Amino acid sequence: MRRGLRNVSSPSSQNLPSSRARGRVAPHASLSGVLALVLGVLPLGCSASGGAGPTGGAGGAADTGGVGGAGGAGGAGAGGGGSATTGGAPGTVVTVSLATLKSVAPTLRGQNYWSWVVAFGAQVSGTEQLATALSLNLLRIGGAENDSSADEPYTRAVIDGAVAYARAVGAEPLIQVPLIKDVDGQTPATAASAANLVTYLNKTKSYGIKYFSIGNEPDLYTPAQAPVASFGAAQLCVQFSAFADAMKAVDPSIVIVGPDLSWKYVTGNDWLSPFLDGCASKVDVVAVHRYPLAPTATTAAADLADGPRFRASLASLAP
Repeated sequence: MRRGLRNVSSPSSQNLPSSRARGRVAPHASLSGVLALVLGVLPLGCSASGGAGPTGGAGGAADTGGVGGAGGAGGAGAGGGGSATTGGAPGTVVTVSLATLKSVAPTLRGQNYWSWVVAFGAQVSGTEQLATALSLNLLRIGGAENDSSADEPYTRAVIDGAVAYARAVGAEPLIQVPLIKDVDGQTPATAASAANLVTYLNKTKSYGIKYFSIGNEPDLYTPAQAPVASFGAAQLCVQFSAFADAMKAVDPSIVIVGPDLSWKYVTGNDWLSPFLDGCASKVDVVAVHRYPLAPTATTAAADLADGPRFRASLASLAP
């Protein structure tokens, strides 16, 4: 997540292959996870125009192909703006054939826990009732601030509060482990500090966190932020692999999400293929981010209209 933009995602129930060739995803035998897309939506703290109840959200998710993305939760964002009971625009008649229904992942509807930063307005504060009405399944606790602690420290106490919020609204938390500055304020973060965070959350606090991601949009790291010099896809794989191994050594049951690229998964500027060539076995859910709309243009109508483009993005990553 970048400042001023909102994104969410959720794992799909469909196993998709991993590495890409000629701009498309090609089969990779060692990847057992699925594809996750992150779609820009309204922040939790906003009073979204035309916000719908759970039935509107579910309809919107299906309409925009929400089976994609950590927080496919991409579909959930658009669904949250659905205004008719079927998730479509007012006056639209939608016919659903029960013969063609397909199962979806229990983590389909998701959102970002953003922004928790006081300097940015802490928009999530006091929104538990609003968020509960969305029937969220997954809450991504991640973003640029969670990686760098640039404006406010991302600490254990912050994560404790975020986990409490997620559980209060009925969502499963997805915890981002920092790559830049760890929760103790040390730079760069290390595999050991990542393991320590998993130990704290799942051993000391017994939260039973299932989903973890590693870093946020590493393809946007500045030279000062990058953990090593000449940082690229290969170096990201080395870091990611070390973090994932250390985290799973603490709790083998956790699900690792990544690499959470901002946009460099396109033909001509592709970090995803080389990353997966070396790290497919280290990631359980492949996640990339997508920003189809500017913050000021993120409306219910615009989200719903983005459906074809969202499906095209999925298709560009599929075999």
